[in-house]
Amino acid sequence: MARLKARSLEPQYVGDSVGAYYGKPKEDILAGSIVVVTDLASSYFVVEKATNQSIRKSSGLLYIARHASDAGRTMLLAPVHILPYAGDKKLKDGEAVWLGRNREWTFNQPKQRAIQVGRVLGSGDSVNILLAPQGRY
Repeated sequence: MARLKARSLEPQYVGDSVGAYYGKPKEDILAGSIVVVTDLASSYFVVEKATNQSIRKSSGLLYIARHASDAGRTMLLAPVHILPYAGDKKLKDGEAVWLGRNREWTFNQPKQRAIQVGRVLGSGDSVNILLAPQGRY
């Protein structure tokens, strides 16, 4: 009698060697956006932009878009991503990054449903943003 192996069970979610998963967005997504898994389709996660204005779009599996993608196209979703910061605001090492209400991440803590999605790494001229929405801070 043949034995059933765990990797042959459905559904299977396709990922790469660094923990990223494949997803299909319902809308156009920019690189570095925080997305939430809202559904499953075949071996892909169906994702939408995350926002703190809705419980459905701010809880569950949150990932970062590794690159820009049009609606319905395959994209890579990463649990952790580091982005260079090119803004004008002076940031301190360890400063929190929050999920914003306008479907982006922000440095200003929201008054309602404050969900931390990352931290600032470094200070001065070389500042990076660590986005890790499933991390514990």
